[in-house]
Amino acid sequence: MDPRIREFTALLGRLVDRSGLSLDTVADRTGHDRAAWERYVDGRAHPPRAAVLALAEAAGADTGRLLTLWQRAGEAPYGEPTAAPNRPGPSRARTASPAARHHLLVLLAGVVGALLVVTAVVLLADLGGG
Repeated sequence: MDPRIREFTALLGRLVDRSGLSLDTVADRTGHDRAAWERYVDGRAHPPRAAVLALAEAAGADTGRLLTLWQRAGEAPYGEPTAAPNRPGPSRARTASPAARHHLLVLLAGVVGALLVVTAVVLLADLGGG
C-alpha cells in the first residue's frame, strides 16, 4: 500500500476509534454505507471529500490535517495488486477454459436429454393408462 494511503487510512481509523462510533453509526451519519467505510478505512478505496467532511463532523474532528492527508492519498494509486504478478486477476479467474465450457455443455445436454426422456415416459404412461 502506498505510504500516503496508509497514513490517511490510519488517521481515518483513529478518528473512528476515538469518536466511539461504530462503522454502522458512521455510515448512518455520513450517508455512506458500512461496506464503503470498511473499504475507506482499509485503504481499498478513496472516500469522496463529502464523506470525509461528514466523518469529521460526526466525530467532532478538525478537518485541516484530515483534508490534507485525504488530498495526498487521492494522488496515490488505489487498488494496486499486492499479489504476485503472475496471479490471475478477477476477470481471468472468472473465465472458464474451453475444456471446462465443453464439459459444462455436455453436462447440460445430458440433463436436457434426461428431462426429455422422463417427459416422454410420463406422457406415454398417461396415454396408455387413459
